Amino acid sequence: MATLTPGRDTFLAGGPAVMRRQLQHLITMAGHPNITLRVIPYSAGAPSISSAAFTIVDFPGAVNRSVVSQEKLTGEMLHDVPAEVRQARRTFQDHAEHALSPEDTITFLRAVEKTVR
Repeated sequence: MATLTPGRDTFLAGGPAVMRRQLQHLITMAGHPNITLRVIPYSAGAPSISSAAFTIVDFPGAVNRSVVSQEKLTGEMLHDVPAEVRQARRTFQDHAEHALSPEDTITFLRAVEKTVR
């Protein structure tokens, strides 16, 4: 599952035609059965979106640790300390609790697409 904030969806990047194609691509990808895309609305408040972008990667097997990959200006940081992974999971859960449903996310993206001129 991926969560986005509205700002990432509504800033005009590359001109209107490019932005519309990007939104259409997100809508198309959100329709795939193996992809869940959810937008965290502004109404959720700042605390629900107060973290940098991150990805949790779980590896199969009992001896493999989960890793949190966090994007930074200077590159990527990897964290495999269990406490840091747990914190990332709590943050992700908080995002999920505040995010629109997958269906409402598609509706939101279509509405944004209509406003891009």
